[in-house]
Amino acid sequence: MTSRWLWYLPRSHRISKIGTLVLLPHSGSSAQGYGYWSGVIPETVSVAAVQYPGRGSRFGEPAARDITDLADELAHETAGLEPPVHVFGHSLGALVGFELCWRLQQLGRPAAAFYPSAAAAADLHRPILTGPEALTDDRLLQTLRERGGMGDDVLNDPDLLEFALDICRADMLLTETYRYGPADRRLDCPITGFGGDRDPAVPTQLLHGWTRLGAAGSTVSVLPGGHFYLLHHLDTVATAITGRMGVPPVRCTDTRRVPR
Repeated sequence: MTSRWLWYLPRSHRISKIGTLVLLPHSGSSAQGYGYWSGVIPETVSVAAVQYPGRGSRFGEPAARDITDLADELAHETAGLEPPVHVFGHSLGALVGFELCWRLQQLGRPAAAFYPSAAAAADLHRPILTGPEALTDDRLLQTLRERGGMGDDVLNDPDLLEFALDICRADMLLTETYRYGPADRRLDCPITGFGGDRDPAVPTQLLHGWTRLGAAGSTVSVLPGGHFYLLHHLDTVATAITGRMGVPPVRCTDTRRVPR
């Protein structure tokens, strides 16, 4: 399947009988930011990372303005993927992922499992950066430094930094304006959530709320680290995902684990 929305990680076969893993980026990132996952997901699994508008191959397109609209389009793009479909989303990607899984469920193409990372449960999500001053360059830089996840190569390059801040600002507006909507929206698939025990943006009690939004067997794992705990625990997360998919994990030897 060719799509401006999906970027496939290099695989020997794009169509997999085992299924498809969909990866949703965090604020400011792109589909290519998940390229390093090639080292931990077996070749037998098809892996499609989502490309949000305004970056990568979609540079120049207007940024998304609403998570629900974004999820509407994504649902139609992903409904035809080789099942079973597993969905992982980090931070912003977790909110987009919940809405995507809900829409796939409504279309009669439910996800097999959902893996939200570093995000409060969708029904517990509240704006964090209140007021217009929260999205100024200075405040955005402060927030990004507190959370981590942006490399020195970007922070030290004025042109790259200006572009990155524009993308982050648009993405953070998505999270700030997100609303869960009607009560009692629950996924029929299990949810396996992940987060860091020192995440300044997501207290662990909000992370545990994900277990209420999924089927029986939903769990949350709190790992050492902050908002980008994933830098040091990719193997743990990948093992949980591949285990549910029924395939053995691949041990990661690449130390460049930052999800850009």
